Amino acid sequence: MWMQGTCSRRGFGLTQESAADRALASALKGIARRFNAAELDSVLVTKYPGFHIAKVTLQPRQIQQHTSLDIYIEKHPLATAVRSAGSRGA
Repeated sequence: MWMQGTCSRRGFGLTQESAADRALASALKGIARRFNAAELDSVLVTKYPGFHIAKVTLQPRQIQQHTSLDIYIEKHPLATAVRSAGSRGA
């Protein structure tokens, strides 16, 4: 399921990798607990004399097995019967 909002964090390090690792760890901590996944949107690394700064942006995501509509249909047998009857004619 697609959610609105992003989480961006910066990390500092002596290498590009260490800066990106720190930024990613910080961004993951910034995702609300109600989400069970995150999509990596972007990683931008800037080099300065002696160190790097990375900015990581994540999109929070919720992965689920069923949509809300499917849950509604499972709980209401009449909706399932109407849906089944309508699909037979097609």
